[in-house]
Amino acid sequence: MNFNKKVWWFVALIMIVNSCARPVSPEWEDLTSSPKPVLTVMALLSLNPEMDSEVRVYRTMDLTETSEVVVGRFNDVDVDQSGDISLEEIGQAGLGIRMETLTQELWLWYADLNGDSKIDEGEWDERVGPTNIPAAVIENAVVTVITSQDSINFLWEESRRAYFSSLSEFVPDPLAEYKLHIAAPGFPSVTGQLTTPPIPRFLQSANEETLFVDSELIFKWESEGDSKGRLLGRMSYPGLDFQKESEQTERIDRDCWALNKPVDLGNLELKVEDWRGDICGELPVPQNYVVTLVAMDANYHEYFVRGEQKDYENLFLSDGTTSGWGVGIDGGYGVFGAISSDQMEHLIKTRSD
Repeated sequence: MNFNKKVWWFVALIMIVNSCARPVSPEWEDLTSSPKPVLTVMALLSLNPEMDSEVRVYRTMDLTETSEVVVGRFNDVDVDQSGDISLEEIGQAGLGIRMETLTQELWLWYADLNGDSKIDEGEWDERVGPTNIPAAVIENAVVTVITSQDSINFLWEESRRAYFSSLSEFVPDPLAEYKLHIAAPGFPSVTGQLTTPPIPRFLQSANEETLFVDSELIFKWESEGDSKGRLLGRMSYPGLDFQKESEQTERIDRDCWALNKPVDLGNLELKVEDWRGDICGELPVPQNYVVTLVAMDANYHEYFVRGEQKDYENLFLSDGTTSGWGVGIDGGYGVFGAISSDQMEHLIKTRSD
């Protein structure tokens, strides 16, 4: 497995968690009416082969229903009661994890904290643990993504609790129009439309091989079009041996050294001047650093980025109790969005090293 797939696996988990909240405008609402339930959709087209495009479909709920259920308790996942969670058991647990990108090596790297090649209850609870998933999942919807030349069926996968392309090699094109159609018995149909973003490419020759935390950072890329995006940076965990890392490495606040900057892809570069050396303390030894440039279509940016500035309420309650919000879709709530990205990995250090 290559490094990109490792990163995308964790990105996918984050996206699944983040997609359970939605931004809404703070307004007084009618709590007495009982409107007809509609569909709530989280549809994401990925232009990166390392991450599958997916569609998640739910129904709205009223205040008398439980909107989430708990899954992933250790004793439930550990089917054979061996005291160790295997890859097969993870796949059967219905946690939404992308099993095609998860290898035994990666699983042990991530969750085996004491180095005994097993995942016990303490390690499971710390690294994965019980999690809440939406209770109102729709499993019998007919989901279709429509291109200018073809229609692609998305089929329900129980292990991942979502709909995925029936074509294993489906990868959307950049700067292309895609439409969405979802039909489920008893609910109004949902349609959607978007134009995919361009695919950015870092200019490897124009970017420094070593990043210095005590200097201005300049990141350069090329893009065939313009879109909103984010530049993300994080120290690379795969290069570490968690059981043998030195005392110096343990002192590094990795989250503090992270980057998350808005970008306009049309600018073709970003200068980072407010590096956090004065806040994050020392960087005692050089580290590998992964930089990711994410391009977003207009729908994704509106929902997930601009929406962060608004209040959040439960995504799955009906519009009699929350002011429903949909971006890029008609007939329901949620979002139909698309992303693409590029990555590069460099050494990060101070000039005195």
